[in-house]
Amino acid sequence: MSDKFSVLLMRDDQHVRRLRISSRWIKFGIFFMVTVFLLALGGLYMGYTFWTKNKELAAERDSLVYQLNKMEVDLADLQEFEKFLESYDPELLEAMAAAVDANGEEAHVEEPLEETEPVDLNALLADVDQGRATYENLSLTPRAADDGLVVSFDLHNQSDSGPLAGNMEIELLGSDGQEIETEVISDELQFQIENYKTMDAEVVLPGDVVLEDVFALRLSIVDTDSGEVLHSRVYSPLSDFVS
Repeated sequence: MSDKFSVLLMRDDQHVRRLRISSRWIKFGIFFMVTVFLLALGGLYMGYTFWTKNKELAAERDSLVYQLNKMEVDLADLQEFEKFLESYDPELLEAMAAAVDANGEEAHVEEPLEETEPVDLNALLADVDQGRATYENLSLTPRAADDGLVVSFDLHNQSDSGPLAGNMEIELLGSDGQEIETEVISDELQFQIENYKTMDAEVVLPGDVVLEDVFALRLSIVDTDSGEVLHSRVYSPLSDFVS
């Protein structure tokens, strides 16, 4: 019995052609197609597996980046806190101690006439961000008369509920953590914006205060209706941000 197959090729305008194919070639062709099909399935499976793994690694990377950024922010806050403590007025932190004279008798220490109200450092240096408004490109430059600051920044509306109405608050803090009374010159502190707006203001210091006495600047966005602080940040020490 022959192990070959005959294949007839018939066309209307040509002679009949006959091809003889060995059964081994047919088996090889079937084996080849099955092998290619299985390799294709394997490739699809491996591609899906690698894609899933890559997606998991990307999510893990994003989580690590987020944690790293949060740690950097916390570290920056701690560094600002450390600088604040280093520049804090020691007279406000002095405590009364018992003094003993040469005869071993306790010396009389007069109590201070006025007690300084303690400063809440956590509230003083805490940042606020409710995701409804923010500002960028903050610029702090000394006034020409060297008696204050020129403050400029870009205000952005991040709310999805339409226009944002509010006002900006600019506060200067001394090394003792107390607010310095200033005069703010600007027609743009009260605002109502759709997307963003460039804001400018001048902060004038009182006559007995120079710029070197200012330790920090706090810039806040306050909602007009509720009086709630939408975004606030403290820039300290101020000398690192003044150009």
